[in-house]
Amino acid sequence: IGDLSVPIHGHRYSVGYDPARQRDRSAVVVIDVSCKPFQVVHILDLKGLDYTIQMQRVGAIAAQYGNAKITIDSSAAGAVLLEQMKKEG
Repeated sequence: IGDLSVPIHGHRYSVGYDPARQRDRSAVVVIDVSCKPFQVVHILDLKGLDYTIQMQRVGAIAAQYGNAKITIDSSAAGAVLLEQMKKEG
């Protein structure tokens, strides 16, 4: 799907990353948290991509949206990826 709204200067964003193991899809969602109700502004399906590439894409998206904070589902594979992302900043 991609961008639903381009980043707006002065707005605050939050990135959600749900890495999947085998059967599910990995996904990224960006939410504009500047005002309520919050608005989804970006959605990305990462199905079939290696975790290293997924983490690079998530980092790039967070940078695009003002170095937004990334929240990751840390169950299953996410716990290991969370540690890797912390090490990489």
